[in-house]
Amino acid sequence: MIRQESLTAEFGALLRSYLVTEDEAELYRASELGRRLAAQGVGPDALVASYHAALRALFAERASSRAAPAVDKAAGLLLEAMMAYALAFREHQRAEQQRLEEMRRYSQELERHERELRTIVDNVVDGLVLLDGQETVRLANREVTHLLHRPLDELVGRPLPFERLPFPAARLKDALRDIRVGRDQLIEWEVDSASASWRIMAVPVHHGPQFFGTLIVVRDITRQRQLDRMKDDLIGLAVHELRAPLAIILGYADLIIGRNLSAATGVEYVRTIQESAEHLTRLVDDFLTIHRLESGAMPIHLRPTSVAPLAGAVARQFDATTHCHRVLSTVETDLPRVLADPDRVTQVLTNLVSNAIKYSPHGGVIRLDARVAKDAVEVSVIDQGLGLPPEAIPSLFGKFYRVPTPDRQNIAGTGLGLAICQKIVAAHGGRIWAESDGPGRGSRFSFSLPIADGEERGADSRSARDPSARTSSE
Repeated sequence: MIRQESLTAEFGALLRSYLVTEDEAELYRASELGRRLAAQGVGPDALVASYHAALRALFAERASSRAAPAVDKAAGLLLEAMMAYALAFREHQRAEQQRLEEMRRYSQELERHERELRTIVDNVVDGLVLLDGQETVRLANREVTHLLHRPLDELVGRPLPFERLPFPAARLKDALRDIRVGRDQLIEWEVDSASASWRIMAVPVHHGPQFFGTLIVVRDITRQRQLDRMKDDLIGLAVHELRAPLAIILGYADLIIGRNLSAATGVEYVRTIQESAEHLTRLVDDFLTIHRLESGAMPIHLRPTSVAPLAGAVARQFDATTHCHRVLSTVETDLPRVLADPDRVTQVLTNLVSNAIKYSPHGGVIRLDARVAKDAVEVSVIDQGLGLPPEAIPSLFGKFYRVPTPDRQNIAGTGLGLAICQKIVAAHGGRIWAESDGPGRGSRFSFSLPIADGEERGADSRSARDPSARTSSE
């Protein structure tokens, strides 16, 4: 601003000198200076004021008769200068407008890149925090706002609230100090809290050769730790459960090899080995199934599915192979379709019917039924078998759980069937439960599946009154 005022004063002095001396060099210098002022954005009022100041000085020095030619000359000069100034100022405005347009495009580009960066950062599943050298938050993503229970505008530009971290902050403070003094380039550690586990990384960030701050990455590894524990538990249980059938197989194999057995005894021992091997195969299959379900490795292909054909097929399969049981399906054919994986639903029905047969040692009727309940279809397997003590029901769907009553001690099983059913039903968004009036009074195992979109919800009330709307497996 001071520089422009100095140039404007110099411009006026040159004009006054020209009007007095009529030296063309002074006019040339004044013109060049005028263009410089126009290029700097000096308005026409300042230039006109300079002309007026030069004329007033001239009038003060000369008599009025001698001033008239100077006024004519100044008027012509002013007109020429204003025309030249208009061109120069128009060029200045055009250049300024172009500069502003470039700045606007550059600003829009920066905003676009910032939105893209924000989208990327916010969609990272890990918590990201960028701290400057004073441990002030310069950047944070959505996951961090959830971890700290603070909105973004209360985090950025403020010191990191260590007291709100979901894990002890002492190790993080030490890491920030070590990075700030240049001791480490990357610090990584894991920490466990009461309900979660975390992996934390602190990485120095440099702007050119200068240290700018520290990037903190917080990863929730709770699920990974749970899977690791489940794997360890499964391996331990597998070793325990596999030991018994393997011991039987090895024991009877030694007897066959080391003794002269009769043909009948040999066949009996081989049959025992075969039964133990089959039990071992079922254990391995169930171990693999429960592991795949818990780790998410078993795909669930959901599509609109009718329950009645699945229930009918399972009922016919078991009814043809069991001798003292009657297995039938009363599932109505016009129930709304469910959103389910047919193969997995068949697996659940097969496990439940197999259990019903095993735990109905005196025979009886085993019935598959279904009904509509709000936005789900509830499927049930009902038997007339041993029933359940009330205290056992909450634990039925745990891995390897067996009801500890004397009447079940000689019934073979892996203890994983109901756990597998629970995992499959949960993957469908449903639930599974058991009911019984007590020991010796049978059981009812039920599970729900969500009704597919666009299906009629009220089909159960009509088909319940229409005996023809039932599967042929009865």
